[in-house]
Amino acid sequence: MAFILPKTIIREIEKRLRSFLWKGSTGVGYAKVSWQQVCQPIEEGGLGIRDLFALNRGLMSRHLWKLILGDRSSLWVNWIMHYRLREHSVWTVGDRSGSWGWRKMIHLRGVIRPYIEYWIGSGTSFLLWHDPWHEMGPLLTRFSLGPRHTSTLPMAHLSRVCGGCLELAAYYQHGEH
Repeated sequence: MAFILPKTIIREIEKRLRSFLWKGSTGVGYAKVSWQQVCQPIEEGGLGIRDLFALNRGLMSRHLWKLILGDRSSLWVNWIMHYRLREHSVWTVGDRSGSWGWRKMIHLRGVIRPYIEYWIGSGTSFLLWHDPWHEMGPLLTRFSLGPRHTSTLPMAHLSRVCGGCLELAAYYQHGEH
């Protein structure tokens, strides 16, 4: 499994890159331009050296994306679904257990969530209670065990759909329960 590199490791790698760039090998030198400028794309006047923190975060977000999509062709996704998620989804699994790398990856959920849009369609590729397809986030976190167990939401209201979204917020705001 790939993992989020600790910031101290990234800083050490970048320190060595800067040292090589400015000093050559072991000579004494000083920075002629900022490291941020060096990391800019060539088209923007930089040297095109990648920001390692952003690169690592992007690569780990890709792993998380494959997990969200349920890419069954990936051995890693199958393992995570079986041993880590079990009956949960990426969105509702706790972040307190597991390895340091797993916890760091789970923390990326908040980073990528704003860029994800759900198309419910037939409903076969998402989990109604676990996936954050509604603006309130995963319904399970909002409604605890949810109407599926507590029967606080009549079926007539569950079927009320507006523009592809359930109107659960309106239901609870107006006290119709």
